[in-house]
Amino acid sequence: MRALAIGASVLVSVAACDDTEFGHAAHAPSASDGGSDGVSADDTGSWQPPEAQLDEYGPQWTAEEVAQEAGAFFDADHRPWALTIMELYLALMAEGDEDCPGHAEIILAPLEGCSASTGMTYVGIGHMVTQETEDEAGELSSWSRYTAIADFQMYTPSGEEFIGAGSLRHGWSRGSDGRLSAEMQVRGSYRWTGAGPEDPWFETGVGSSLYVAASSGDPMGRESLRFVGSVDTRGKAVYFDDFEVDLGDCGGHPVGGRILLRQDDGSWVAMAFEEDVCSPCGEVTWNREESLGEACLDVNFQEWLVWMTSEPA
Repeated sequence: MRALAIGASVLVSVAACDDTEFGHAAHAPSASDGGSDGVSADDTGSWQPPEAQLDEYGPQWTAEEVAQEAGAFFDADHRPWALTIMELYLALMAEGDEDCPGHAEIILAPLEGCSASTGMTYVGIGHMVTQETEDEAGELSSWSRYTAIADFQMYTPSGEEFIGAGSLRHGWSRGSDGRLSAEMQVRGSYRWTGAGPEDPWFETGVGSSLYVAASSGDPMGRESLRFVGSVDTRGKAVYFDDFEVDLGDCGGHPVGGRILLRQDDGSWVAMAFEEDVCSPCGEVTWNREESLGEACLDVNFQEWLVWMTSEPA
């Protein structure tokens, strides 16, 4: 029986993006522990990073390339979708039996796990919850699905793996005035080796602390999206610093916040959008100190709004 891999260590975790420091951090050894090449601080006077690191440290993209890289995180290749992850959880749970896991939504096999007569194996703990309410006319007025707890592994008879640890949520509601609101949260690490080409982020694995909120159908015509948090998938990492999009009066353009991308050397480039200015363009900076010029996003945010605010099936 496979041993349980606890927490988000089963996958590469998201690197936290401290809003006060985006620079390269290197451990500076003391005289007692020596440098990385075995030379102590006493021998050199002061420790310096290896010359190769200094040569490679700097902007690796132009402003236009930063805009292209940032825009790529909104397409299906990099988009972690909470509903996709939760639907897979329920589908694979349905392939068990009455003894293992013994429930359609709950796994409780934290140590040795269990094997079902169907060939499915479940390890860890997990609990999926779905709630919904109806209005006086009997129509759906609110719906939510979330994980009360999730730290699990599932293995199919054909050897495919579904591994997850963290928390998931997707909520949707419709007001009496017809206004639609939705929010999604993907926190933790998730990977499904059986994912198809439509969800490559799921097959390679994703580490995330992403929160997305959406609103549409407002009688005044206001429609919006808001992105907060980080996503690390397919070898790339992005951080949304309160990034907002106005799909009403501003026609789908950003109206504030920043999008930050992590470079291979560990430093960050940021694309900043002026608050309340309806423009897809923003200033791009590296390491908060060097301006790379202005560039513009080319993203169809209307698709995101439709995905987020559609009534759950």
